[in-house]
Amino acid sequence: MKRIFGLLLVAALAASAGSARPRPIRTNKVDKELKEKSGNGNQKIRVLVRYAGPIDGRADDALAQKGAVSKGRFNHVGISVLEIPANKIKELEDVPGIDLVTLDKPLKGSNDYTVNGTNTAATRTYGYLGQGVGVAVIDSGVNLVPDLRVAGSMASRVVYSQDFTGSGTTNDQYGHGTHVATIIAGNSTNSTGASAKRNMSGIAPMANIVNLKVLTSNGSGNDSWVIAAIDRAIELKSAHNIRVINLSLGRAPTSSSWQDPLCWAVERAHFAGISVVVSAGNQGRNNSAANQGYGMISTPGIDPYAITVGAVRSQLTNARSDDSVTTYSSKGPSLFDHYVKPDVLAPGNLAVAARAGSSYLEAQYPAIIMPTSYYLTNGTNAPGQYVRLSGTSMATPVVAGAVALMVNKTPSLTPDVIKARIMKTASKSLANAGTNLYSLTMTYFTIYNDIFTIGAGYLDTLAALNNTDTGAGEAFSPESYYDSTTGTIKLRYYPALDIWAAPAFSYTTVFGTANIGSTFALWKPVNAAWSHTSMSGYNIIWGDNIIWGNNIIWGDNIIWGDDPPPGGGG
Repeated sequence: MKRIFGLLLVAALAASAGSARPRPIRTNKVDKELKEKSGNGNQKIRVLVRYAGPIDGRADDALAQKGAVSKGRFNHVGISVLEIPANKIKELEDVPGIDLVTLDKPLKGSNDYTVNGTNTAATRTYGYLGQGVGVAVIDSGVNLVPDLRVAGSMASRVVYSQDFTGSGTTNDQYGHGTHVATIIAGNSTNSTGASAKRNMSGIAPMANIVNLKVLTSNGSGNDSWVIAAIDRAIELKSAHNIRVINLSLGRAPTSSSWQDPLCWAVERAHFAGISVVVSAGNQGRNNSAANQGYGMISTPGIDPYAITVGAVRSQLTNARSDDSVTTYSSKGPSLFDHYVKPDVLAPGNLAVAARAGSSYLEAQYPAIIMPTSYYLTNGTNAPGQYVRLSGTSMATPVVAGAVALMVNKTPSLTPDVIKARIMKTASKSLANAGTNLYSLTMTYFTIYNDIFTIGAGYLDTLAALNNTDTGAGEAFSPESYYDSTTGTIKLRYYPALDIWAAPAFSYTTVFGTANIGSTFALWKPVNAAWSHTSMSGYNIIWGDNIIWGNNIIWGDNIIWGDDPPPGGGG
């Protein structure tokens, strides 16, 4: 059942049954955070408007009478961008035909071992390399680096590029999007040949990239740019066979996913037949709520239709057995809705992929540039063509690449079956649950292998590719709730709606009984994170400045990861 993009309906629903999902009770059209701007006189405020049905010209006329000026309209996601005088904000409650108005908020962007660690290398003999599959990378831009060319040719596999930032270029000035794109689809052109000692291939090295730039040269953007890019990806789906969107970015959630504009757009893409893979965020070390980093998933990773990805540290070996969750990977549940997040984990620590060249990150942190000796037997200490970065931003494209392989093998797969197969086949256990050391600050963090930390487990690309299970319904991330009578956490799904009702995808097969049981023992909702409506809970969990620090994309020096090599990055 698609969420209704009109008036939110409220339904009483028993925990174990029902035909419709309950939605948060909402009595006002204008978001509380936006109303707080209403005292700013004639100052122009940029807002996002969701309509109660199809985009309504009469509603637009009523908005114009209140001084609203259109700054963009995204028909595929049913959202308009407007500027309106602050002193007219409260009057928007009286405009018929609109459902919700929110601020246009700012956001930021949040493989040699990667391919082996996810069992992707074992899939190569099948011949599925992402051929003909389009992956939309909504990020800081993608440069036309050699690793994104057609093998043996100068032709680029970046088949479409568009800038939504107003910077006048689709190039990657920040140095993030190119790295993400080559984790997905790099073909190791710069690390191939007689002198190559490491093959720096991405997950789906023959997939095509659709480059939709939404982050500026310092890694910042805003909701409306991302929404515009998602809208464009839906429009271009047929032309470029776009079956995957990669969103290695996010911001702090300020509302339920039902009322979040980024989530609206993600869901429109999902129901257009595009899998949306999103980073969980890098706030796992954030203990500002004395809560060990729980409840810190960023948006749109909070959306239950998205495949939300946390990060594993690969220990710089090809084996999976010694891998563990990174200390910075954000943990669930989602703040307002309490969905089980992340959905799955993938390698994201100290990931090596192609460098953009002349980017902000390379200029600020030159040690991230790998020397040619890293991947060539005759290399030197001279800067090479690859950089090493860490974060859930790097784990997300690993899963996006795996989705491309699955679609390459079986084009008829739906986003829901893809998500369910990935979650079912993921490994349920990881090494080194317990106390992990973050060596840059010599700080110890406790890691538990519970479902709010590892979700359904560690991506196994080979197993996901070979899985043939199917079922009707949606792979809606499970809702968790606190049972005060037993003092435990329980999981809820809706049999008439969810794919989890299919025998092949029961909770015990998707999450594992030990994984679920450890959550019941671990998680106690003793703070405001468990409130559906409390904005004070939001302030406690996220803090006023934590999310919008200048280096938020890496969190606390995430650029170096959990275990920086000697010298910082070489």
